[in-house]
Amino acid sequence: DELDGIEAARKHLAVADALFLEFGTRLPGSGWNLDPSLYYQYRLLLDPQKNDCGGSLLRIFIYKASDLTNSRLMTGMAMMAAATHVHAYFEASSCLTKDPEDADLFFIAAYH
Repeated sequence: DELDGIEAARKHLAVADALFLEFGTRLPGSGWNLDPSLYYQYRLLLDPQKNDCGGSLLRIFIYKASDLTNSRLMTGMAMMAAATHVHAYFEASSCLTKDPEDADLFFIAAYH
């Protein structure tokens, strides 16, 4: 399921972190067809930094619709990239609420 997949991806990201930090400086001029910028895109999706929601008092409730968000990592670099990054940002923000009665805004993630 989605949560197991994201957790497995986070474990792989930890390995990628170690490799990238150790060998990342050797990529330029190596002839390897790797795009280091994608590393940072995945990092943002899998390990978003806690944020204060831009100082806003806005309260956001995120509907859990796993059947509509199964391709979160694949769409993170494609046409729906903005939606996946906004979703990750909201999940790590202080404006997130678990009670829909407290919410000012509702986010329904739907990308596939």
